[in-house]
Amino acid sequence: PLLTNAPACESLAIRRATYIDESASTMYPLLVEMMLVVVAVSELLAPIAICESLNPPGSSMVKTYGFAFDTYTTSKEAVAISKKIYNNYQIKFKEGLITSLDLSQIQTQYLSTQTQYIQAMYNLVSAKIELDKITNKL
Repeated sequence: PLLTNAPACESLAIRRATYIDESASTMYPLLVEMMLVVVAVSELLAPIAICESLNPPGSSMVKTYGFAFDTYTTSKEAVAISKKIYNNYQIKFKEGLITSLDLSQIQTQYLSTQTQYIQAMYNLVSAKIELDKITNKL
């Protein structure tokens, strides 16, 4: 964490000038170093405290619900696209442009997409129920 927090390290030089008088650095070098450590630690811990205050215990369920909703909408769009493709292949089959094997493969893909859509609906409802349990709305 110390190495990945580059903005905090860059602002450390600015804060050093704010908190520490240059004349004090010649008279009390150990005190200056201790103050720099305190400033650095507070810089690194501040984002953690903010993140903890923004992420209450149920926030993971909110993220799970959001992910389930995104999966649901994506699956819904995929079913619509898959149905159009299947309908086009049915027309091609009736015109004799493709074989029955090709049509059955497309039908299998269409049914697979519908299965994924139904699973996404189930996951969305489950995530909503869990979220409602945590927020005492159920």
